Amino acid sequence: MIRALFILLILFISCKSNKSTDQFFSKDFMKEILKSVQIIESKYQHQKVIDSEIASYNLKSDYDSIFLLHEINDSLFIQNLEFYSNNPKMLEEIYKDIINELQIEKQKLP
Repeated sequence: MIRALFILLILFISCKSNKSTDQFFSKDFMKEILKSVQIIESKYQHQKVIDSEIASYNLKSDYDSIFLLHEINDSLFIQNLEFYSNNPKMLEEIYKDIINELQIEKQKLP
């Protein structure tokens, strides 16, 4: 439910975006944020099998934590997500790096 609302929010805001006030993240910074997003989305997918209501609450809390940690807000994240989505080669490079980093981290687990 939260995920569907998040996607709708992205689509809604992308239609109303004001490019003159956008502040775009570096590729490395966006990779850091998206890596965190992938981890919490994975956690959410696992938790929702057990209790979807708690999983949704935790997902919102985890997103808030990411935004706080990186000193950004949801609208700035969405603007940047839109920017990188409109530049698919850059976004693909970011996700390739994220996948590689996560695979390395997984191998280090006991």
